[in-house]
Amino acid sequence: MPVINHVDLTIEAGQHVALLGKTGCGKSTLLQLVNRAFDPSQGVITLNHLSLADYDEATLRSMMSVVPQRVHVFSHTLRGELNYGKRRCDR
Repeated sequence: MPVINHVDLTIEAGQHVALLGKTGCGKSTLLQLVNRAFDPSQGVITLNHLSLADYDEATLRSMMSVVPQRVHVFSHTLRGELNYGKRRCDR
């Protein structure tokens, strides 16, 4: 059974959109489709009247931001977090 079926959504330039809903309603699936993590099995998704398939992924992803629903609380300083995993760091 499809999670998302027959969706028509228009977002105007400069508009900010939040996806809200219960678990399993398709928020993450819609986000993955818009980010081209995978392509729709039916239909087409367009941006500025062009199919998302016509955009290279780097260009497409540079045009949007995603705020995850799970927040990471940092346990170190900003320097410590940025340098996490490096063997030696002088700065």
